[in-house]
Amino acid sequence: MKHICATLLLLCVNPIQELDRVFIDEVKECALKYNSTLQPEDRIPIKLLIAQAIHESDWGKSRFAVQGNNLFGIKAIDDESFIRAKSGKKVKAYLTKCESVEDYIDLLSFGEHYEEFKNVLINQYISDNVDVYILVQYLYNYAEDTEYENKIKKLIKQLEGV
Repeated sequence: MKHICATLLLLCVNPIQELDRVFIDEVKECALKYNSTLQPEDRIPIKLLIAQAIHESDWGKSRFAVQGNNLFGIKAIDDESFIRAKSGKKVKAYLTKCESVEDYIDLLSFGEHYEEFKNVLINQYISDNVDVYILVQYLYNYAEDTEYENKIKKLIKQLEGV
């Protein structure tokens, strides 16, 4: 009897069920809407985008996400609206979460620091084989965390069951 109960518990406690569906759906809707305005080769894969939003904003619960709708930890430059991080760095503030998603997509699609990422994405698009796990490898300059790639890949794997 204990074995059956334990098995049922394992089936019921699925990490996917713990995912915040409202957050995922909200980010996904913003991404799909903006991606639809871009050329196909400029579109950022949804699973990658959502995984980074989850990680960078702690499911939309981080101070930057709550106070400034910044889901990706994007830094402010020049006179942009910002929130000051404890480190003193300026993190960009947005009016809406969708603005944050759009800025993230533009950053990866057109930003000079992500040319290698963009070239890999274009080649994958041309060969009709977009692989988010390979793309993550080209985000090495997105974060200082040496485990960033592994963390994003783990989140993508969880999202694949959604």
